[in-house]
Amino acid sequence: MPSPRTGTTTGGLSTALRDTYTTPLLAAIQQGSTIQASHLNSISDFINAVNAHTHTAQEYTSLYEFGNINGGTILNTRTTSTGGTPSVANVASVGATITAAHHNTLGTAANASKSHSHTFSDDVP
Repeated sequence: MPSPRTGTTTGGLSTALRDTYTTPLLAAIQQGSTIQASHLNSISDFINAVNAHTHTAQEYTSLYEFGNINGGTILNTRTTSTGGTPSVANVASVGATITAAHHNTLGTAANASKSHSHTFSDDVP
């Protein structure tokens, strides 16, 4: 029987983020290379993808009863959405000079991601 506190994040999210954003960015942004608008926009897309993640939580009406006797369980799986985190639009245009303001925009969005929250409602009395 699963633990009553089982919780998971969006299936395969970390692998998808690594394959889509992290690995290509690490290959592109190397010492001596030119930072391009597409790199900054990929970082903003990465931040938005992280911001949109969800978690699932399994909520039981009863799991064990007195004496650890398995009772009649009702399982509700809840998906929690991320809240309180702003998204960031593409920050640089192709051919434009990349400035500190572009980096500050990404930094602000990344810092906002650190304080995200998830909503979860408990309907089991």
